[in-house]
Amino acid sequence: RIKQAILETMHPDILPLMPTLEEFTNLIELDRQLHELNGFVVFLQTSSLDLSCARKVFDEILSIPPYRDNATFIQYLSSDAAIISNSSFDNAVVKILDLNENLLSESEKTAVTKFLLDNNINDLVDSDDEIELTHVEKLKRRLKKPRMIVKGYLVFVN
Repeated sequence: RIKQAILETMHPDILPLMPTLEEFTNLIELDRQLHELNGFVVFLQTSSLDLSCARKVFDEILSIPPYRDNATFIQYLSSDAAIISNSSFDNAVVKILDLNENLLSESEKTAVTKFLLDNNINDLVDSDDEIELTHVEKLKRRLKKPRMIVKGYLVFVN
């Protein structure tokens, strides 16, 4: 009777736009997934979030069944995504922040060498190589932002 009452009061052009039961069920599931993803998005906007933590969030998203088999999620959130301009640098930063600098590959070492503090520069490059600080690096060292040293790397703290 409810269906009949709806059909009688509804404009005929609206009926084809109404979802079927299967479509409605899919919409409910999509809504649930969007709410779940929104929780991750809100967390990613945390100001104290570093690259290592963001990587862990992306890995967590990719471990959830609806997303782990989704090519678009993999394309943008995986650690080797094509949108990452320098994956060696990203991977090196994550390893350093996780205190796993001993696992750095040669390309990762090269990518972060210029950020290494002078007293530990020989850990990553030959002593014959000279590394000159860029203007940006000099400015970072002069900034009065709180900073700390993590395994020889200068890390700026928010």
